[in-house]
This record gives sequence, structure tokens and C-alpha cells, in this order.
Amino acid sequence: MGSRSHISASHTSLVLAGALAHLSRYLEHRCRRSASLAAMLFEQLASDTGTEEHLRTQASQWVELLDDLDARPTPVHAGAVVDWAEKVEASIRRGLK
Repeated sequence: MGSRSHISASHTSLVLAGALAHLSRYLEHRCRRSASLAAMLFEQLASDTGTEEHLRTQASQWVELLDDLDARPTPVHAGAVVDWAEKVEASIRRGLK
């Protein structure tokens, strides 16, 4: 049984690492594909009953935030990008508390 939970924890860590890597790429380069991939991986974490509850909650919040990106037009000027990045940073900080 210990081996099985270790595999699950290892899988969770890999999925989380991938989600954060894609999120980082999105934040740095504004690559919408990276945002979609991050949302997909966060969705896996959110729906996995083997994942700790607080991580599932945070992953669900990220899915909502990233899915909201698809509804927004691509910013056309630097000021819009900066405003949006500040909102994302504030959301990250709230999520870490």
C-alpha cells in the first residue's frame, strides 16, 4: 500500500510541476497554448480524489482563472498586459495565503 501511495504522490508532483512550468511560460511569453496546457494539468489535479484537498481547491481556482483567458481578447497594448499580469500576481499571492 505504501508503494501505491508513493506512486500517486510522485504522479501528483509531476503533474503539478508540469502545470507550473506551463503557467510560468504563459506568464513570461503570453503563450495561450501554455495557459491551455496548464489548465488541463490543473484540471487533472482538481479532479483526482487522491490529491490533497487544499491542492485540489487551488488547482480548481487556477482552472477557472486560466479558462477565463480564453474568453478574453488578446491584449493589444503593453498597458493591458501589465494590468492583467498584476491581477494574476495578486491572485497568486491570495492563493498562497
